[in-house]
Amino acid sequence: MKKYQVVISPSVNEQMSEYFMHYAPDDIYYTRDLFKRLLKDISLLKFMPESISFLNRPYLEPNKYRYKLSCQHYRIVYQIVNDIVYVDDIQDIREDDEDLV
Repeated sequence: MKKYQVVISPSVNEQMSEYFMHYAPDDIYYTRDLFKRLLKDISLLKFMPESISFLNRPYLEPNKYRYKLSCQHYRIVYQIVNDIVYVDDIQDIREDDEDLV
């Protein structure tokens, strides 16, 4: 089985910090669990990331980005270049879709 390298963009790290700051004051246990599950799902992109659906939107280059749903409310958006998976965004799917990625 082919194994890919996964690279998380700095903007995704910032987003995760923002989520942490938003949720941690209310429930640190929920926040810790959320991050563990997001990171686990991101790490699973090492294996067969090409098997997951494309994220096709009118404002995106066709068949460039793929996505994986995580924790019921989050979309992990990534692209594959050679043997590297670049995680470019984490989206809260409850928000407006127009200004994402």
